[in-house]
Amino acid sequence: MAFLVATVVLVGLLAAVNLVFTLAVVRRLREHTELISKMGTAGPMRGATMLPAGQSVGAYTATTVDGATLSADDRDGPELVGFFSLGCQPCAERLPEFVASAADHPGGRHRVLAVVAGRDDEGDAQTFVDDLAPVARVVREDMGGPLQKAFAVQGYPAIGVVDESGVVVVSGTTMPDLAPANA
Repeated sequence: MAFLVATVVLVGLLAAVNLVFTLAVVRRLREHTELISKMGTAGPMRGATMLPAGQSVGAYTATTVDGATLSADDRDGPELVGFFSLGCQPCAERLPEFVASAADHPGGRHRVLAVVAGRDDEGDAQTFVDDLAPVARVVREDMGGPLQKAFAVQGYPAIGVVDESGVVVVSGTTMPDLAPANA
């Protein structure tokens, strides 16, 4: 009988300890959820996929898939820029909208820059390049390449308009995010 009482007490104590740990985990998850929800609104770069409006693009040099060399000093007017990652479903979904907008961008292909980021084993880079090449100067680079660093790209897709002096006019993840600059 004493053995049965000891076993019941031990199981009860283990259940109480488990309950305390479970409540601690729930409290910690609530704290993390609150911190994550605040990330989108705190600080100038939080929630941004690239440099926000008013920030200057850094220096860069890159080569397009056509073999042309680009640099930050080559701008002669407002430039539409788009960054797309291989294997990124939102990138694939928003690509046709970017291509359509790029086709109508003032200055034509010369003032549209598209970057396809990632390793070839991550997705079909050629499909992205084939869709973008008629309307944009296309650059292929690995993740963290010079253009991505210059534009402080932190997520994909990243789309923006840069003025002739290299200052971001507007940025976002969809073409409607750029509406004030295209109006």
